Parts: sequence; structure tokens; C-alpha cells
Amino acid sequence: MTPGRQDAGEYAITVTATVGAESQTALDLVVQQSNSAPRWSGAFMFGDDTGMRRDCQSPSTCTSQGTPKLYMTTCDADNDRMIIDVEVVVRGQPFTHAPTHSASIPTGYSDGLGRDCAFASVSLTGLAVEQSYDYAIRVSDAFGAVANVPLASDGWLRRDFFGFDQGPCTTRQCACVASGGTGCAGDPYQCCSGICDTTLLGYGMCH
Repeated sequence: MTPGRQDAGEYAITVTATVGAESQTALDLVVQQSNSAPRWSGAFMFGDDTGMRRDCQSPSTCTSQGTPKLYMTTCDADNDRMIIDVEVVVRGQPFTHAPTHSASIPTGYSDGLGRDCAFASVSLTGLAVEQSYDYAIRVSDAFGAVANVPLASDGWLRRDFFGFDQGPCTTRQCACVASGGTGCAGDPYQCCSGICDTTLLGYGMCH
């Protein structure tokens, strides 16, 4: 018998040995699963149809153009299939810890840096425009082991900057940096005016 990790469980097996008129029967088989939970690598980026949004790190200044996307690197020492779950809620609504969007990473992955890591993305489709959203993320493997996250005993990662407005906006002001503000760093979609000037004192300024 050569059980694998996918065969974990208890099995009733009958083995009978006979010598002449005498016989004896055994046994039950227990296959125990050894499984390591996946882990975050620390790499995380927000993106949309314009590409990576490196400066989209505040719900008060981040407006998604098109489909929002979350990019991250996750790892699993067992090279199991990994699942990235995201729950998106309208700002002000409570989280229920039920995924609204998910992506699966099949086995055999590599990000070029380590055998057990993969770079993946989750597209947050179907969101209404001109609405503010917050989100939380959880990473697990095919066997149900959840990545350990500090200050999140259930594995759902939530940070203050996990939020954005869904554009385009035509009837209300989207989250953006006002003219004269700093921090746009070349990202015109972070500016209310759509113009980010990075030539002033080396800092991005919306005007």
C-alpha cells in the first residue's frame, strides 16, 4: 500500500491469514495527513485596467479604473493547490467572512524565486460604479489549511488601506488627491484633476 496525502482518513480493511483449520483477522488502516498551511510572502499590490496602482494605498485617494485586481505572492511548502478568497463589502457594511471573489492556484507553480511560491491575482468583477468598497483577503490550501495572519485568528487579512472607489465617476466626486496635494508619484488616476506633476521638488503633486 502506498497512500498519498490525498488519501487521508480511516479505512476498514479485512486481512485474513489461514493455516490449516486456524485463521485470524485484522486490521483497520489509518492514513494521517501531514499538511503545512500556506503563507503570505509579504508582496501585495492593487491594480486595475490601467495596470499596477502602486500608490493606491488609501481608500480616501484610490479610485479603480475598470476592474479592480489584487496581486499577491503566496507560498505553500507542500506545493498544494492554493485558494485566494476576497470578500468585498460596500463601505460601512460589516464583513461576514464569506468570499465574494476567489482565484485558485494549481500545483506546479513557481515565481522564479522559490519552488513553493506563486504570483497570482484576483479580479473583483461585478462591482457597481460610483460606490465605495472595502475588502478582506484569506489564503488557504486544497486541504483547508488557512494561512496564519497576525491579529487575524480566522485568517482573514484586513487593513485600513484595503479600500477603493469604483470608477468611472460622473455624478459624484471619487476618492482622489485634490489639486495642491502630494503623494500621486506619477499616477494620474490618483489625482482629482487627472494631472500628476512629478517635476516639483521630486514629489508628485496634483494640479
